Amino acid sequence: MPNSPLLHGLTDAQVQASRARHGSNSLYLRPKRQFWNILFEVLREPIFLLLVLGCLLYFAIGDTTEAWLMVASICFVIAIEIIQEYRSEKALDALRQFSQPKVTVMRDGQEMAIATEDLVVDDILLFAEGERLAADAIVLEQHDLSVDEAILTGESLPVNKTAEDGSNQLFQGTVVASGMGKAQVSAVGAKTEFGKLGQSIESIETEPTPLQRQIDRFVRQMMFAGLIAFLIVFGINFYYVGTIVAALIFSLAFALALIPEEIPVAFTSFMALGAYRMTKQNILVKQPKTVESLGSATVICLDKTGTITENRMSVAEVVDMGGQDRCLEYAMWASEPEPFDTMEKAIHAAYAEATTSDRRPEFSMAHEYPLEGVPP
Repeated sequence: MPNSPLLHGLTDAQVQASRARHGSNSLYLRPKRQFWNILFEVLREPIFLLLVLGCLLYFAIGDTTEAWLMVASICFVIAIEIIQEYRSEKALDALRQFSQPKVTVMRDGQEMAIATEDLVVDDILLFAEGERLAADAIVLEQHDLSVDEAILTGESLPVNKTAEDGSNQLFQGTVVASGMGKAQVSAVGAKTEFGKLGQSIESIETEPTPLQRQIDRFVRQMMFAGLIAFLIVFGINFYYVGTIVAALIFSLAFALALIPEEIPVAFTSFMALGAYRMTKQNILVKQPKTVESLGSATVICLDKTGTITENRMSVAEVVDMGGQDRCLEYAMWASEPEPFDTMEKAIHAAYAEATTSDRRPEFSMAHEYPLEGVPP
């Protein structure tokens, strides 16, 4: 298999042809919300409708000072939503560019690192322990290979992979639990199993937060109570006064007193201040209303590896009990020539840094016996 021409990889012309036929290795991303989409979402919120109703009532009774104050409040609410949305999108775009992963492939007979989105069908993908697979692929060559497929199947135990039919399928998004190997890419982007899964969840609608539900219910109840009070007061005033204009003015003034138009402004301001304070602590808040949901959380669980650690190992100290100062060299020879295990990578790196004469190029592996079988 190592001498197979297939492992030579694709040429530049073949890469372009494959990309034109199968597309790039980019997952489907929800289109960015445009200004008018954001504005429409704000306008249909019951809490915003309450502000508009209060503004119209002030104009109706001739209190232009309060009316224009409400207009300013409405503009303030809209501005907060739009500014926070654009700031979040800008930060997310920068984060995607910064964290864009690389993959190793064979092209024109040479190993090279490329961006994940540049991977194409029929590329020869090289991977090792701890790496996340960037596309669906078929195993061509492997050494003690097992893959964690929990992201797709929920199975907690790694699955052994070989080059034989039935156990040679690799899937995008899964993690190499052990070993190393080479595989031929069979699907990229939205055509992978992971990509299909991502498209299927696009139909799921976002649930409102608990506070949003409470505010919406409160607004509906107050608007209903205001309408009932308006009709009652209008009927009584019209019965005694006899003129529609006078009765309407009294009714509107009474209904306006019942509507708490300050609540939407205060609610939006507090959420915006919370989002701003979290941004100062390097926490990205995409929508201010989610601050309330986070505030009700009591426990946050996260995987430490790669999150609060650097996701790498290093040799901190070498104790040579033999007195020959060759402990690190022996450890290096006991490791893989091309290490994929994180500990062996750290040993090779420490040896390269400590030695004055690197002897690794002088030797090559004649044969490798895999750690499998009975006995192993």
